Amino acid sequence: MKLIMLFFIFFSFSLKAELTLEDVEVDIFREGKLKQDDVMDLLLSDSHEDENLSNYLLSLVYGYGLYGVEKNIEKSESYFLPLLDLKYRDIFFVAGTFWSNSSNPEKFKKGVVLLERAAEEGDLDALYNLYSLYDHGRYSNKNKLGDILARNYNKGSKEIALQYGKVMMDVLIEKQDKIRMLKVLDNLSRISFKGHEGEYYYVLAGFYGYSNTPLYDEEKRDYYLMLSYENGYDAAEKLLKGMGMLPILPVDK
Repeated sequence: MKLIMLFFIFFSFSLKAELTLEDVEVDIFREGKLKQDDVMDLLLSDSHEDENLSNYLLSLVYGYGLYGVEKNIEKSESYFLPLLDLKYRDIFFVAGTFWSNSSNPEKFKKGVVLLERAAEEGDLDALYNLYSLYDHGRYSNKNKLGDILARNYNKGSKEIALQYGKVMMDVLIEKQDKIRMLKVLDNLSRISFKGHEGEYYYVLAGFYGYSNTPLYDEEKRDYYLMLSYENGYDAAEKLLKGMGMLPILPVDK
């Protein structure tokens, strides 16, 4: 029995000793199975040689509150700041994401600049976050956002393609540019929106449905709204009911 117990103790220490920064990185992005003590002991120790990777992982752990660690943007910042000058991996996205959620106006501005920079370099996650800020009224440079989306809408992300359609609709309605609106619609028609058909048809309805759009066409608006509704898009159902085109059924009590 003692031999068995000693074996398990030795085996446990061996596993802990063999844990590497690469193991933690894989666990953060794919598995999430490691224990807090093991992860933090490794990341905060001086036993590893790659300080940049350690700082990067610590910025994620504190920034997202991983492994039960209390979320702390200030601590995360202390680890990602040295990596910005190095342009380490996707650190512009990481720092931009955390700072753009800050209530500090200066940090928010820095965060937006970093997200713009990362998005311009092709980081689709940064572009998605930049759009989220726009969608929530916290980012207003729709022309710049539209330009970045226009360079990335066909990279394989349905979400990015839909965002491209929404932002370009806003930009081009403001400019009353009918020709470019038709070009955007043509671009969208070449994308497969399987699984997102309802939202896609809802975007098309917007191109034809807003009262100030150069493409205003009630028949096409209603056609695409109905297609959106038939594909399960809740916003289309709500709008159609508001327009009196769908019955409002009584709620069961």
